[in-house]
Formats: sequence, structure tokens, C-alpha cells
Amino acid sequence: MGTGVIKSDDSRFIGMIGSHGNAIANQVVRKEADLIIAVGTRFGDRSIIKTELFAKNAKVIHIDIDPAEIGKNIKIDIPIVGDIKEVLKDINERLEKNPIPRAIQWKKVGERKSILPTFDSASVMKNIFEELSKIDIKLNISTDVGRHQMWANHFCTNAKHLPLITSGGLGTMGFGLPAAIGAWFAEKETPVLSLSGDGSFMMNMQEFSVAVEEEVPLTVILLNDRRLGMIKELQTTKYAKRFIAHELGSRMNFALLAEAMGGVGIDVHHHSKIKSSIEGAISSRKPTIINFDLEKIESSLNLSLSSAVS
Repeated sequence: MGTGVIKSDDSRFIGMIGSHGNAIANQVVRKEADLIIAVGTRFGDRSIIKTELFAKNAKVIHIDIDPAEIGKNIKIDIPIVGDIKEVLKDINERLEKNPIPRAIQWKKVGERKSILPTFDSASVMKNIFEELSKIDIKLNISTDVGRHQMWANHFCTNAKHLPLITSGGLGTMGFGLPAAIGAWFAEKETPVLSLSGDGSFMMNMQEFSVAVEEEVPLTVILLNDRRLGMIKELQTTKYAKRFIAHELGSRMNFALLAEAMGGVGIDVHHHSKIKSSIEGAISSRKPTIINFDLEKIESSLNLSLSSAVS
């Protein structure tokens, strides 16, 4: 997983590259880019789908403090080892002295549809993120790690909610909740929201008590599929459905957990409750966990569609 930047005369687009990335970002990196500046990335298997197709027409500058990462997975044209802050500062100073002439216009890249796997109720996340994007106030939003992180990068589009606070390619499960709390301490006038799956949330769920103790205006959107969703997805697509160690079961009651710690707990089992639960939790400014049961919500959507057809 990584971040690609596409810029034209009249717009700016930031998109994730790689196996779960935006189609436009992947197209630019694969075919259109002349120069790629990679900053602190390991070029892992999530961001490089096929090494032979990556940056076919581009020169690659790789900046990293760890020399072992440079050239490990792909060929690098210009390796730079050093502290990123100092290296970028030096590059900017050199560019000011010797600016690069703009010989050609930015190329406009055609729209391409991004497709994400939708099995195991993943498509419900789109509905949840669309309702979240309609909340027209400034929010600091963090993500944990997993399928929800991929969908969030595609569908969390409200400019007042960006940039997303995410661990990116580091894949740090448990990052989302403490990151949201930390964002509030840094900017107390802005409510915070943590997007998480049940697997990642259970890595650091005890930190919810900190939000309660400090009265943080925190909403946790828990996208509960009762499994390590990304692990199952990879075992489905890469390992011929040889499943192991991804099921988490359905006995965990996250709403009761929130109440046990002194916060507010909400269970959502029907698609009609998505909007009101998100709006209510954010407006309350109370530490709240909304447990979205993806399988039950998907069933409610299917039942509604069947009723409409009949």
C-alpha cells in the first residue's frame, strides 16, 4: 500500500497505489509518470503488484534512512540514504537555485473505475462511508488496518475530513484508536472519529477508557465482520481458500464493552440505522462505539431489495 499523487493545471488528486489502490493512481505510476520520488516506502507486495510493470517509463528516486530498503524489491535509478526531513529540505533548496523549466503541460489521465473485492459483506462499508462523508463538519479521522482501511481510502471523500490519519503500508493493527485520541489532544476544537475493524480494534480497545476519562468527543465506527477480513480475503485470492486463523467469532459485545468503560455503545443491525447512528454519535460529543454488524446489515439490504421487487 502506498500513496500516489496526480496533479494537473486545475486539480489535484491523491490516491493509494497497489493491489487495493485507486485505478488512476496505478495507471499513472505504471504508464504515465516520468519521475517517481518514493519517500520512506518499502515497495512491498501491496504497492507493487508486478515488479516488471512498475514505473516502466519512469526514473525512480528512493529516499530512505535504511539503506537495506533501497533496491530490495525494485530497481532504483537514484538512491538517497538519509533523514527524510533533511533530504527534502536539501532538494527544495537546490530546486530554488536551479528551477526545472516546465516544458510540457501536465497530462490528463482518463478516469478508470477502482474495483475492490465485495465478498463477506465488504460492500456495506461503502454505504457507511457515504453516510459519513455527508457529515459536513470538520473531523479528524483515523483508520486502523484491514479491509476498512482500503475502502476508507476510496470512499472517505469529504474535504473537511481529510487527510485520513493512517499507518499506511506499515500495517499497524491497533493504530486507529490511540491515533484518534492523540489527534484530539493536538486539536481539541475538532471532534475525532476512528474507523476500525473488529480485529484491529481488539489490539488496543482498552484505550477507549482514556477517551472516557479525558472526555474526548470520539466516535469509533467499528466495521465488524467477525473475522480478520483482510487475511481471509488474501487467503481466498492468493491461497485457493486454504483458510486458517482468521475467524474471531460473534460472542464479543462491543456495545457492552463501551458501556463497561463508561462510554456509549450502539449496535447497528439494519441499513436504515446507519445515518442516524453516525450523526447522533458525532453530535453527542461523547466517547461512543458504534458496532456495525456487516453481515446483518447486508441481510437487511437484501431483504429490502427483495421486498421492493416483489
